[in-house]
Amino acid sequence: YQRRVHGTLYYTKRNRNQISDMVTISTILSPILDIFIVFGPTLGFIDQYRVIKKNKSVGSFSIDVCCILILANILRILFWFGNPFEKALLFQSTIMITSQILLLSVCMKYKQGEYQEKFSLSTVRSSFWRWTDFRSYVEFSLYFWISATLLTLVFIKSPLFVQALGGASVCIEASLGVPQMLQNHRTKKTAGISVPLIISWFLGDAFKTVYYVLRNQPLQFILCGITQLFIDIVILFQITLYKDKKEPHVSIPKDEEEA
Repeated sequence: YQRRVHGTLYYTKRNRNQISDMVTISTILSPILDIFIVFGPTLGFIDQYRVIKKNKSVGSFSIDVCCILILANILRILFWFGNPFEKALLFQSTIMITSQILLLSVCMKYKQGEYQEKFSLSTVRSSFWRWTDFRSYVEFSLYFWISATLLTLVFIKSPLFVQALGGASVCIEASLGVPQMLQNHRTKKTAGISVPLIISWFLGDAFKTVYYVLRNQPLQFILCGITQLFIDIVILFQITLYKDKKEPHVSIPKDEEEA
């Protein structure tokens, strides 16, 4: 009986040690996980920036991706004030907006076709996100941010508005790959698209979907992650399907490149 008692006590202490070790590991890994959540989604866009600079062409990359990420993350930041979620996701949104602004700057340097007007309130409908200069995109983003912030300040006490804000954010973000997917289908080519970017989308979306579930984040975020995973798979299939079709190199005049 004594042995059984001692055995039981020993077993209990061992369990406590195991739990203590697990808590220690969790404490160490949690900051690493948060750092990856903040910076991980932007890593693929660094390679896309490099590809555009190297080819001196936007190629098949859709700048609508930048639009979706800027608008979705502005709304996500505002959603945080009404329904606070993990701060790592809040910082992620700030970093993502910055990265998309930088990516737009290089896209405008090597833009081709269908850009005819500068941004103004009268051209929002006729030439939306097809403006001629980088400043126009920054101005529109600021207008959108200020307008959405004022609206949020007025209705922040309304649970319905806050949930609608979060829903709008994830619905926009869930469509991230749609413009790229449609452009690939229309042109039947994917040259100029960074393959590491799309792979990072897939891995990032898989990772963050699990992260949302484990951290009990809002349902909107989880549904967004699942939708994005499906679209990522379609785009990866398109890259495989159209990989032999090359984008013709377009040379940029030296004086225009230095402008």
